[in-house]
Amino acid sequence: MWRIDQVCFDEGIAFSPDIFFYHLLIKTDPAFVAVEGRKIVAFILTARERNNSGQIVTIDVLPAHRKRGIGRKLMELAENSLSEAGVKTIKLQSAVDNSVAISFYKKLDYTQKGLLKNYYGNSGDAFLFTKELSGGLYDEG
Repeated sequence: MWRIDQVCFDEGIAFSPDIFFYHLLIKTDPAFVAVEGRKIVAFILTARERNNSGQIVTIDVLPAHRKRGIGRKLMELAENSLSEAGVKTIKLQSAVDNSVAISFYKKLDYTQKGLLKNYYGNSGDAFLFTKELSGGLYDEG
């Protein structure tokens, strides 16, 4: 997963191995992977937070596997999982120059709430997005 993150994001935005260790082994919040054959091609990390809120920590889809609905399915799984855990609001961040991600989140009904200056340090600013959950977001099928 760390290697996929390094492919999907530029230096300064991609996570360190410590972030993956923290989320997967210490915090143990829901994470989902998409597998083709025996290879992970995409994943999403989530975090439950205080006050019935949650976060999409990252969603990564290898370039060769994009535009096939994998990211949308991962978001659905993450949102449903967080909703079942009592989360009412999900937040996420996107680099201000990542127009593909911004469009993707807006199509999934995330609302741009603000600008986070220097969110990525020297790598730039981010937009904060949120989505209110009402429970039972998606039907299976």
